[in-house]
Amino acid sequence: MNVEGGIQLADLWSIARRRAKLMAMTALGVALVIYWIAMALPNQYESYGTVLVSPQTVDPALVAAGVPESDLNNRLYLMTAEILSRGRLSKIISDFDLYADESQDMVRDQIIDMMRDHIGVVPVLPELGQGVGRRDADEEINQFKIAFTQRDAKVAMQVAQR
Repeated sequence: MNVEGGIQLADLWSIARRRAKLMAMTALGVALVIYWIAMALPNQYESYGTVLVSPQTVDPALVAAGVPESDLNNRLYLMTAEILSRGRLSKIISDFDLYADESQDMVRDQIIDMMRDHIGVVPVLPELGQGVGRRDADEEINQFKIAFTQRDAKVAMQVAQR
């Protein structure tokens, strides 16, 4: 090692060569720990369905004068509330026998709240015809994705399609 000029490239190469066994064993140990942690985690499958909401096609002249027009975003919000309603989720839990172990210790409302944590309702934003990241404030969302995460892939698919 050259004391006067500092560390040179040849010095670094010799240090790495002397410590190669230690570095390889450390890298192997870290890789094994990460592998064991990944194997210990439960499998989670996510399935989703996309719902397209078409705007109302009824002629405005046929609609009664006292009925206010509902915008598409309001309809999407109401549909999301309907999808996540207690009755609908309770029926799906019963039909597919979801959360059987948890139902022994929890009441139905807690199980429904747990299922809501596994469901995602996300609007699908149109990207065609626009710059990336640019959105108009008055842009209407006409489709959304319903996703469900579960440990069983087949059950996740069936629940998302329901």
